[in-house]
Amino acid sequence: MLPNEIVLEILSHLNFDVLALVRCLAVSKTFRSLIHETSELMYLIELAKAEKVDLPTGNTAAENLEKLRACRERLNTMDSVAKYDMI
Repeated sequence: MLPNEIVLEILSHLNFDVLALVRCLAVSKTFRSLIHETSELMYLIELAKAEKVDLPTGNTAAENLEKLRACRERLNTMDSVAKYDMI
């Protein structure tokens, strides 16, 4: 197996092909772990999942990922409250 640094370098070139990046999650536990531990790669996946585009903010990928996840959590909470109100 290649060293983690080289695998990450290769994976980082998939930044415009999120589907390929997601497929790499299923390749091995090592790939999955490396992707999940890399904020930049997880941010790209989460961004695609949310159907959003990346805009320059001056923040790091880790900060943007945290904000994106917080936003998704707020939306999920709102959905849960709305469903409960309808009952």
